Amino acid sequence: MSKRYMLVAAAGFLALSFSATSAFAFHCPKLIGAGQRLAAKASGPDKDKAVSLLDEATNLHKSGDHTASMQKGTQAVDLLTK
Repeated sequence: MSKRYMLVAAAGFLALSFSATSAFAFHCPKLIGAGQRLAAKASGPDKDKAVSLLDEATNLHKSGDHTASMQKGTQAVDLLTK
């Protein structure tokens, strides 16, 4: 009986992890777009670094690594808003 619970728990965990990753796929373009709008208004040395991070985020999103894409996009927005 406990093997059955472990199997159900593992299946639930896998389903949750796959759905969480695909949920990020919809947020990446919004975050990257917001960062690009901020970068268009920004100036200074942080702008170049932020634009580079946004380019990396775009490439990561296109390759399917949405978690890393969100991280890079967030770093870029943080640079532009400080």
